[in-house]
Amino acid sequence: MFEGFTESDVETRGPVIRLVRGALSGPPLLLRHGYPQIHALWHKVAPTLSELFTRVATDLGGYGGSAKPPTDARHVPWSKRAMAEDQVEVMAALGFEEFFVTTGAAWAVKSIAPCWRSEEGRPDGTHLRRAFRLAPPGSEGQRRGAPLRPLSARGGPGRDL
Repeated sequence: MFEGFTESDVETRGPVIRLVRGALSGPPLLLRHGYPQIHALWHKVAPTLSELFTRVATDLGGYGGSAKPPTDARHVPWSKRAMAEDQVEVMAALGFEEFFVTTGAAWAVKSIAPCWRSEEGRPDGTHLRRAFRLAPPGSEGQRRGAPLRPLSARGGPGRDL
């Protein structure tokens, strides 16, 4: 399904995360799925971005091929913040200190935004370049002809591209 991509698992402080990664061809782009989807959502879009980005499509913890995170009384490992931290750890493990994020679901961008409290990035050195929303094939956004929408690191709306 992801011809030319490499599939691998990355250990995080939470669950082991399954991903597919395209060839190094530009700045890194994390392709996030929504609920209740998996990384396969991006199988038609990811190849079209090959000249612009190094594409990384992951399954969130508990979805698709990723491991199910253990839980606690407050279900913290299932929080959006914990899921976002897992994704940041994956990108850092792949050697990406700065990366772009895109998603077909608004909640998925909002779930990664809390990891960045300022424009300076995170204490571990990773830095979100820009988050934006992209309507994957067959999604409601694509059916409505939704444009690419950038979001600030705080999850706020941006202008149409």
